[in-house]
Amino acid sequence: GLLPWTFAHHFRPPLAAAQPTRKAVLTAMASLRWAWATDHGSKPENQDAFLQATLSERLSLFAVFDGHGVNGKVAADFAAGAFLPLFTGSREFKHNRFKSALKKTFLEIHSQLRESSVDMQQSGTTASVVIVDGSSIVCAWVGDSRCALLSSQGGKIVCRRLSRDHNCGVPREANRIRRAGGLVRPALRDGVPVGPPRLWVKGTGSPGQCVTRSLGDLMAHSIGVIAEPEIERHSATNNDRAVILASDGVWDGIDDGGVASLIDAKRYDDPNSIVQAIVTAASEGLQRIGHRDNITVCIVFLGDALAEPPAEKRGKLFFWHR
Repeated sequence: GLLPWTFAHHFRPPLAAAQPTRKAVLTAMASLRWAWATDHGSKPENQDAFLQATLSERLSLFAVFDGHGVNGKVAADFAAGAFLPLFTGSREFKHNRFKSALKKTFLEIHSQLRESSVDMQQSGTTASVVIVDGSSIVCAWVGDSRCALLSSQGGKIVCRRLSRDHNCGVPREANRIRRAGGLVRPALRDGVPVGPPRLWVKGTGSPGQCVTRSLGDLMAHSIGVIAEPEIERHSATNNDRAVILASDGVWDGIDDGGVASLIDAKRYDDPNSIVQAIVTAASEGLQRIGHRDNITVCIVFLGDALAEPPAEKRGKLFFWHR
């Protein structure tokens, strides 16, 4: 089982607002304005999960988890439910050592998935976490759920990635798989390579996944996949407008420039309309290329985070997760 946070404790029924396709939107209380939306796309099950926590008037956490495999929804939902108590309960968090606390949390969630009675041999989840601490943005991730920064340059919005995808197309990542004895190559159709490079246990047709860092995925972890996150810190400037984090279903359906153009065309004081527009555009993009995937996106406006809050408003806690 998963201890000390079991599935039963954390798998809450979806809120009513989270059920309709393309209508799962929530805007936060406290100082940050943000919204999120999700769409199961053409897949029968939505394996994405989302987490938001307002830890104080100045400190907020956002996370997207993208499950894959037969038990991918179990992995993503567990990670979303376990993340906050593990993170805030760590000694590192209490001493404001956020990077160390993040790394410890990722590794502990993977450890609990590994010890679970639920089959995680070929199921797991990516994780993309953003902490906004005033003007400081910390991004931690495993896999290909991406974080990006939206900034104003020359009167236009530009999109710059804060994270780098962990997949077999990245030489450093692929080399680690090979050193651990894994095979990296595309899938084969009638002996012909098809699609992006994937990782395989030699002599088998498994697991065949693209991501090289994840939580769960025990077979893939036996050949070099790791749960250790990359962590980057960015100091926001007055030109930085928002942070976006999204599952790969968004980025496969619409590129960075497309996201920036959508936000240029929308009023960027309305986060709800922006996430709805991104979900719609990404869904249409996936349909054009014949790709099936879930879509989850969150946008966080930074303007209000750059000011120091009054001391009496600090320490407010708000937690929500789907």
